[in-house]
Amino acid sequence: MRPAALLLACALPWQAHAAEPPLRLIAPLNHAMPFGGFEQGRLTTGIVKDISDNLAARLGRAVEYLPVPPRRAASRRCWRPAGPTASATSRGTG
Repeated sequence: MRPAALLLACALPWQAHAAEPPLRLIAPLNHAMPFGGFEQGRLTTGIVKDISDNLAARLGRAVEYLPVPPRRAASRRCWRPAGPTASATSRGTG
């Protein structure tokens, strides 16, 4: 195999991997230490951040924290899309 073709074959998986979107995780603003510490509305420290950063590193992806108010984090709309495909049991109505 030619060296140029080998180099190209090695570079292609890296480019495909770099195009992956970041992991988007909610960060409820009512979390306090040790679960989460916030500075200027951003998650900066805590167990949740440590575990999430470790998971993202193992997956080879960036992580993006979405700070949300406590009531929104508790609502199902924040973490599960509503739609006709969701069963009545999964919505908690049956």
